[in-house]
This record gives sequence, C-alpha cells and structure tokens, in this order.
Amino acid sequence: MNASLIVSDFFLPQWFTQIESIARAFWGILPSQINVIAIITAYIAYQQYQTNKYKLRLDLFEKRFAVFQSIENLFKQVAINGTVDQEKLAEFRSGISYAPFLFPKEIVGYISTVEDKAIKLYVTCKRIDSLSTSDIEEKIFENLDEIPKEMSNYLKATKRQKIDSYTSRTKEKDCKSPSKNSLGDLQSELLEWFSCQFREAQNIFTKYLILKG
Repeated sequence: MNASLIVSDFFLPQWFTQIESIARAFWGILPSQINVIAIITAYIAYQQYQTNKYKLRLDLFEKRFAVFQSIENLFKQVAINGTVDQEKLAEFRSGISYAPFLFPKEIVGYISTVEDKAIKLYVTCKRIDSLSTSDIEEKIFENLDEIPKEMSNYLKATKRQKIDSYTSRTKEKDCKSPSKNSLGDLQSELLEWFSCQFREAQNIFTKYLILKG
C-alpha cells in the first residue's frame, strides 16, 4: 500500500484530501507523488497553531474571570457587612486595574460604576459612624453633672468650656455635613443597588466568560 495513503487514512485530518485536490487541479501532482514528510510537517504546524490559539483563549479567560471574581467578592462583602472597608476596597480596585485591556467599553463602564458606588458607600458609612460618635459625645456632655466631684481635678477644662467647645463643633458640622437621616437614606439606596448586582453582573459578563474549544 502506498505510504502517502496510509498517512492520509490513519493520521491526517480531513483537509488532507483538500490538499490532494488542490495539488491535482493546479500542478497535476498525484497523491503518490506528494511528499509525506512535508504533509506531516504541515499537520504538526497546524496542530501547534490550534494549541497556541487555545492557550491564548485560556489566558484571556483566566484574566477576565479574575476581574469578575474581584467584583463578586466586593458584592459579597457588602451583602454580609452592609458596607465595604478600606482594605477590601483597595483589593477590589487592584483586581479590576487591567479591565480596560480585557473588556470592551460597555463592560469597563459598568465596572467603573461599581467602583464609584463602592467608594460612595465607604464614604457614606464613615460619615454615619462619625455622626454616631458625635451622638455619644452629646450624651456624655448632657450628663456632666453626674461626674463625681473628686474627679473634677482631672478635668483639663471646666464644664462650661467643654460644652461651649462641643456646641461650636456641632454647629460647624451641621453647616458642612448632611444630616444622619439623609446619609442613612443614601446608604439604603446604595445597599439596594448592590443587592441587585449579583445577577446583573452575571448577565453582563456571561458572554465574555465562555471558554470555547
């Protein structure tokens, strides 16, 4: 049996017959005259091309999936804690840093929206915590009369000075900062938005996270 036919029958893909047809049509070369080594070399090169192509797709998939995981991790922390701390926010921003090189503009725009909302939630929660601290101070100053007289020697300022100082700071904050109620409304609005993003993000990212063979 001819060697070229053996290689064709057992080792080469379907495009081998196409090579034979082209060879016959343009150069009048018969299958028995085709160089077997050249065909095997072409086949190996083709397989190498397919392997490299798959590796590139796999590498792109892994980098895209890492960005998606960073976003999901942020959503999970917000869902569990009702806020995002500075460390997790930094991790999130680091995880999405290469997104502009991996996704089209529509996805990058969505990621930017998530980042903006996360920063706004962080700042809002910090302001609420600050106002809560002020509430505690107010209660302390309201009960200064209950401080034992023997402790008065350890106070660095008189009751009147403390109250005046506190009142001045409170008025200044009231002029510059939103109320606790308005911040609470903003926090609720942000938390509601984040609660809807698990499914939304999956829908947006799905077609970019399919690894085809």
